[in-house]
Amino acid sequence: MDKAKFIKTKKILEKKKKISLVILFLWSILCFFAIASSIILLPESNATTIGGIAYFMVSAFIYGYYEIHITKKLGMVCPSCQKPFHEQERKLVLAAGNCPHCGEPVFNE
Repeated sequence: MDKAKFIKTKKILEKKKKISLVILFLWSILCFFAIASSIILLPESNATTIGGIAYFMVSAFIYGYYEIHITKKLGMVCPSCQKPFHEQERKLVLAAGNCPHCGEPVFNE
């Protein structure tokens, strides 16, 4: 991958990540209101509260998995060690041109 394609892919990844963060945020608000309403309406029932917390935890797990999956799918991985580049690592790759994990060059220029 050359540097121009890396930058273009990085922008696409950031856009997809923002969309998924908005979805996670809206889902979190929904879970919060579900938990709050269950506490107010059914204070003796813990099942709804536990269910709301479980939904929130599952959605956070799905977001983490989605970030790793989309990073690999878009090819934001080291060509040598195949480890994905996360947010801060992508900035390091652009600055140095080397993989922060193995130190091998990322761009074939």
